Amino acid sequence: MMKKAKYLLGVIGFICGFSPLQAHTPTTDDSRCRHWVDSVFSKLSVDEKVGQLLIVTVQAGKPAKAQVRELAGKYKIGGLLYSGGTVKEQALLTNVARKQAQVPVMVTYDGEWGWAMRLTDAPAYPDHAALGCIEDKGLTEEHAREVVRRFDELGIHASLVSDAVTYTHPLIPTIYVRPFNEKLQAPSATTSDGAAGLSKNEPLLKGIVFADTRNKEGEAARSQATVRTFLGENDMLLVQTNIKNALSGLMEAVKSGRLSQEELEAKCRKVLAYKYKLGLRNPQPKLQVSQINNRIHTEEAEKLAVRLRQSAVTVLNNYFNLLPLAPTAAHIAVLSIGDKEADAPFVEQLKKNADIRQFYLPREADEATTQELIRQLADFRRVIVCITGSYVSYRNAIFLKELNLQAPLVYAVFTPCRMLRPLASAFAKSSAVVLAHSEEADLQQYVADVLFARQPANGKLSMDIGRTFPAGTGCVIEPGMEPNEFIPEDYGMKSYVLQGIDSIARRGVTAGAYPGCRIVVWKNGKPIYDKGFGVHSDKDSTAVRSTDLFDLGALTKTTATLLAVMKLYDEGKIKLEDRVADYLPLLRNGDKRTITIRQLLFHETGFPPHIRFYLDIIDPHSVQGPYLQSWVDKWHRTQVSEHSYYCSDFKFKKGMMSDKSSSVHALQMADGLWLNKSFKNTILQKIAQCEWDNHHYVYSDVNFVLLQQLVEAVAKQPMEQYLDREFYAPMGLQRTLFLPLDKFPKTEIMPTVANDFLRRQDLHGYVHDETAACMGGVAGNAGLFSTAEEVAKVYQMLLNGGEWNGKRFLSEATCRLFTTEKSTISRRGLGFDKPDISSAKLSPCAVSAPETVYGHTGFTGTCAWVDPTNQTVYVFLSNRLCPRVWDTKLVDMNIRRAIQEMIYKSITIEKEANRN
Repeated sequence: MMKKAKYLLGVIGFICGFSPLQAHTPTTDDSRCRHWVDSVFSKLSVDEKVGQLLIVTVQAGKPAKAQVRELAGKYKIGGLLYSGGTVKEQALLTNVARKQAQVPVMVTYDGEWGWAMRLTDAPAYPDHAALGCIEDKGLTEEHAREVVRRFDELGIHASLVSDAVTYTHPLIPTIYVRPFNEKLQAPSATTSDGAAGLSKNEPLLKGIVFADTRNKEGEAARSQATVRTFLGENDMLLVQTNIKNALSGLMEAVKSGRLSQEELEAKCRKVLAYKYKLGLRNPQPKLQVSQINNRIHTEEAEKLAVRLRQSAVTVLNNYFNLLPLAPTAAHIAVLSIGDKEADAPFVEQLKKNADIRQFYLPREADEATTQELIRQLADFRRVIVCITGSYVSYRNAIFLKELNLQAPLVYAVFTPCRMLRPLASAFAKSSAVVLAHSEEADLQQYVADVLFARQPANGKLSMDIGRTFPAGTGCVIEPGMEPNEFIPEDYGMKSYVLQGIDSIARRGVTAGAYPGCRIVVWKNGKPIYDKGFGVHSDKDSTAVRSTDLFDLGALTKTTATLLAVMKLYDEGKIKLEDRVADYLPLLRNGDKRTITIRQLLFHETGFPPHIRFYLDIIDPHSVQGPYLQSWVDKWHRTQVSEHSYYCSDFKFKKGMMSDKSSSVHALQMADGLWLNKSFKNTILQKIAQCEWDNHHYVYSDVNFVLLQQLVEAVAKQPMEQYLDREFYAPMGLQRTLFLPLDKFPKTEIMPTVANDFLRRQDLHGYVHDETAACMGGVAGNAGLFSTAEEVAKVYQMLLNGGEWNGKRFLSEATCRLFTTEKSTISRRGLGFDKPDISSAKLSPCAVSAPETVYGHTGFTGTCAWVDPTNQTVYVFLSNRLCPRVWDTKLVDMNIRRAIQEMIYKSITIEKEANRN
């Protein structure tokens, strides 16, 4: 099958707008262009017209002079592309071509990998993929000016740059290189406005497309490939030095009619028009060959090359801010892959920053060598993999892909982008990858300093490297950055796995599962992961911050009420078998007088899941039809579920609600909405009188409403004050509280609900739960607001056995009892929820969560889980009810459990690394 690659015509000067040719560039209605094209075209024979469509590759050097004379004089070829040789040799050949040519010859350049790709004595500049990583526009413009200067010195008219869009078929030989990133990109010849002087209705305006027919196997095959390639949309062909085959094939196509005279004329005129545009209409002066090397190799040019190399350095990933590295008690290992000693400047510079021990992996290392290497590397806390050379062997690529060490891996890559695709799988398991593109000594030293933040790096990847690193990827390293204190690998987790939490959280934001969320993971008492995603709401683009407060919903049960119960138990003021009626007189005379504290905690009282207390503040005569129905009408416009609409025109009972605070209306439910304080007693009476299924397991908010009343009766003060005195204040939790608007502005609180059906306004800083709202914002089942970090501290205190920052808040025995005891008829613990081991589908936890896990979830989109087995605390807070209270995407997408599963995966892989 024929192999083909298309090229674009791009002139660097045109990109930046300062080419000396530009002053003479004609407009599309310039008759001078047409006149020049006509004058040249009319003198060409059919053979010579075909010759104008060819660019011939020539190996620079003395033997090529005769060949160039023949190409320019006899065949009147369209252009030359030099392959190899020196700067001086190329200039001499160009002078030969200029002297011999009757039709100006276009000299082209295709050094995709830099000038040194074609000219042996040319300065080593970064390749196009590296240049595309540079963010400094001024620097790339300076480089473009230098390229134009060199073009002028060498008589080059155009640069051929591969079009990555063409390379989509696996059988096509592909060079994945872009000339510049989108911020400075050559105009595509296939989409440009075309040559000057021609009508926009003419095909010329589509631009010139080159096709490469070089490197075909056999002359006959090459001739056939030339014809087949040219009969498409291509205008010019790049051919090898044997031009006779190309010409004979094309002439045969003309004679047979496969290439019509009209097509030939259009293509030839297009080429001539571009030559006019490139300035070839003017006499081409003889190049000054004397001292040309000195003019190419200027001190300024060399300094520019260094600055370009340094600015192209790109940090592809830096999970958990592993970079900058810090000298550690254990040595840092460097694993060198490539030619031996090729990375010596890098290693020597590293040794100035830290204690380094170097290892070398031969390209064809056997199994015994690699296993011994793995054994030795296992002793190090940080491992840097340094890659040099023009390729990575298959064995080395497989070794790196399967390498699983306890230490995080940092890759320092001194090879071009095009060589990295075999390493994409290995990079995906890294903690940091620094791409340097080439291996000059000064660049190696620079990258070594980047790893320790002694030099900056801010490149952005110009092309995809596998799926993990798309174009545009890049992390910033700034001098003076401090090393991160907590790295997952130091605490038994894998960074590259834990980083997967990001994509899960972002999927939730993108899908509309929540406007924003905050996620915290602690391991062994250390904060390992703490990130926010999304924004405050669809109306507020403020990014989620670590200090933002969330409505915890039912997570209040274990972050507030249960703590108070545990404290009272710890102090011997209550016992789990105590009857609740002994503390709450309202239960003494009814059928609920035998309920125990243990039953409340286990949800084994038989109370209904919830009681709609709020109905007692609504005037039933103001409701048209039912309170709730499955269709919209003029009385029911407030949506509360996917197919449910609440009455929107109801009125509150007389005397029940006020728009101002007073001694009577003291329970604030929302802005300008104050409830009669007597309603709290109404709630308790309804609980005492409600129907129930004695001693049956039903998860019910009512249980924790009663626990709050019990706490307040025993502690002899409001529960929120008791919690602040006993836990929150001494623990340093300044943003964990009920009634957050008493202390914080709304800008620091995540919005909860849009157009709440009961309060008929957006809720922001007010508890979502209707029962808690009717109790003034403080209830045993809901009402607490906090940040993810402070919630994590509460549960870390429990994991610590009741201790935080050296101070004891609960006894170890109490913590052990409440976090380990489990109901015999449900998955519930003493106030805590637990994994459902019998049914993964019904479990609130990830499949990998052990039975020892305890915590809780919240209807507002929250959860907190403690794992004593693996010493982890996981907190997820979101405002998933905003703006649509009926949105179930958080649950449908299984986001909370998926994140927890990712945590366990990071631990499992790390354990495997330890076993290895």
